[in-house]
Amino acid sequence: MVTMEIINSYKNIPERLKGGVVALGNFDGVHLGHQALLKETIKLADEKNVLSGVMTFNPNPKKFFQPRNIFFQLTNSQQKAEIIGKIGINVIYEINFNEHLSKMSPQEFVEEVLIGGLDVKHLVVGWNFKFGSRRVGNTTILKELCDSHNIGLSIVDPATDNKNTLYSSTRIRDDIANGNIESASKTLGYNWFFSGKVIGGDKRGRELGFPTINMHLEDGIILLPGIYATFAYVDNKKYKSISYYGDRPTYDGSNILLETFLFDFDKDLYDSLVKVEFISFIRGDRYFDKSEDLKFQMSLDCSKALEILKNYE
Repeated sequence: MVTMEIINSYKNIPERLKGGVVALGNFDGVHLGHQALLKETIKLADEKNVLSGVMTFNPNPKKFFQPRNIFFQLTNSQQKAEIIGKIGINVIYEINFNEHLSKMSPQEFVEEVLIGGLDVKHLVVGWNFKFGSRRVGNTTILKELCDSHNIGLSIVDPATDNKNTLYSSTRIRDDIANGNIESASKTLGYNWFFSGKVIGGDKRGRELGFPTINMHLEDGIILLPGIYATFAYVDNKKYKSISYYGDRPTYDGSNILLETFLFDFDKDLYDSLVKVEFISFIRGDRYFDKSEDLKFQMSLDCSKALEILKNYE
């Protein structure tokens, strides 16, 4: 597996990390459409015997321009880097998106960032790529700028599934918000996951015979409340699990949490980093009059989860 490096500025980049083939974009979710673009980047870099790179921005420009609006990001910086690294990219240039960058014209962006900073030899972008202040730059303008500076440019056509439907981050967000986890996974090319630190809980699950780990999802994530068949990863070891997302109406809960019960696991994971991979939505959230009824339903849910997960070994 390629060891990937992450650079957080376009200034003072080491010479060994300059002069490559670089893909440009936000790549939220790194779905199959994005992956096609990244694989083209790696192919071209191998042909030219140079580094393959990805330039993306943190924060996402949508968050920068609308800080008060909650935005559902499919992947945070760490998750995005994990996926891109597995694809085989050599370096991520995760540039801080700030006011200076937001006001650059397309020409300034190419000359100051891509040439002056990265010394790119070839760029790879999607068919609908926009850049520069107010997004006035498009692939036609980028082609003119690249030609004038002797930079290669590849514009990747839109990628679609076998139903000729465009791969898109918006489509994936909608699927996740509506519990269509399998559909989201098909568009992503992997199982959507969340990584976070385990926090303390009220130990209700333990009292019911299902001790769970508790996690807060990041702001903006819209996940349909209910029960999910999941896999949990602890220290890179994979465990079958079942997860609940919601505010626990049976107990008049107020905090929305992700609670996960790991099968065949009994260690304390408080403050540990755990990755939860979503496989299938089992049922929606419900209120139960009695704890005994909830416990019985949880047993049924666990049996259903194990039945689902055995097909994903």
